[in-house]
Amino acid sequence: MKRFLLLVFALLSLAAIAVAQSENFEGFEGWDKSTTGWLPQGWSRQNSSEEMAQLSDGAFIWHVGKQEGTLPYAPEGSCYAVIWYAYKYDENNKKVDLPQDEWMISPSYIVNDGSSLSFTVGYSPLFLFDLNNANVDWGKNDFKNRKPSTTLKIHIRSNGGEWTQLKDIYDDWAGTAFATLFNNHFGTEFFRYTFDLSQYAGTEVQIAFQFVGMYGNTMEIDEFNVTEATLGVEEIGAYDRVRPVAHVENGNIVIAPCGAKSVDIYQASAGLVASVALDGNTVINNTELPNGIYLLKFNDGTVLKVMK
Repeated sequence: MKRFLLLVFALLSLAAIAVAQSENFEGFEGWDKSTTGWLPQGWSRQNSSEEMAQLSDGAFIWHVGKQEGTLPYAPEGSCYAVIWYAYKYDENNKKVDLPQDEWMISPSYIVNDGSSLSFTVGYSPLFLFDLNNANVDWGKNDFKNRKPSTTLKIHIRSNGGEWTQLKDIYDDWAGTAFATLFNNHFGTEFFRYTFDLSQYAGTEVQIAFQFVGMYGNTMEIDEFNVTEATLGVEEIGAYDRVRPVAHVENGNIVIAPCGAKSVDIYQASAGLVASVALDGNTVINNTELPNGIYLLKFNDGTVLKVMK
């Protein structure tokens, strides 16, 4: 009887520890296997363009999926957040690779001295590099040029401030020999990353996963966890917080600020070109800005990219 009671106590203790550790755990298991583009409650996206979100039923932006086709099995459960590298076919039915800058952003968490961030990333190290013939000498089994293709950058921001990069996974492989990559790291592997968040103690943080580049390969995120933290006040009562959105219509940039009060507009070749106060939906006339690529940086920290 004593042994039985000790066993029950041990099991209850382990269960209590598991609950404590999994309070902020996200395994992306809530997906009903049918809803396209689903993310867990409190998670959000920033897409490089409206077109990117529409292509291939949303495969080229962050969404939740599971093993099928060439996708791997999840390291935990059956689901994960996943994104495919983007392409489309032109009028001659030729495949055209598309640049991506797609963000997936976590809910906010109030962290403490002992808080840490951990997650698992699935990717193929070989396909972090552009493997076009211009960059690889296939006869010598070596790089001509080490050119990145698509990487994953992990960012953190505190109290709605600027994003700070925690890691670029390309850096882990930047100096690896081509033969090593080709022979040993061709397929998808899952890697575990952990970060100490003590320096952010007492603040409310969000984590962002940025899939950025062109001509890469799919990536998966699973087993996301922020320990010793609580959901931010904003997230507890407002899981469906809406962020600013923007699109181009008849050459005009049309902005729905969704609570943002101002936006700084940057052009790729000219830097900051305008700062605009926002009071409801705003249209920036096409005569004010020439055609090109623009970054819209809102005062709430949201950054969007549009082309006009």
